[in-house]
Amino acid sequence: MLPEARFISPISEVGVQQLNCTLIETFTLEDSHPNNVDPALKNQTYLSGGNRYRIATVLTERRGRPTGVVADIYVCSSAHQVKPTVM
Repeated sequence: MLPEARFISPISEVGVQQLNCTLIETFTLEDSHPNNVDPALKNQTYLSGGNRYRIATVLTERRGRPTGVVADIYVCSSAHQVKPTVM
């Protein structure tokens, strides 16, 4: 894994909305060892200029772990702002 990519992290669909993320790429990882899926997605996200990714579809699995995926790559703001509640 690229040293800079270790700070890349996955995000949920709700997180995408809360952080106002912008989709920058949809990436397909055809076939990989299950141990390499996360590092490959982190590298691709970094190389694409993103900071978060979300696995949209699992294409193939090996022993219940993904080996092929379609992932959405996002640029997200770093801080989540919570709306104040009205009492």
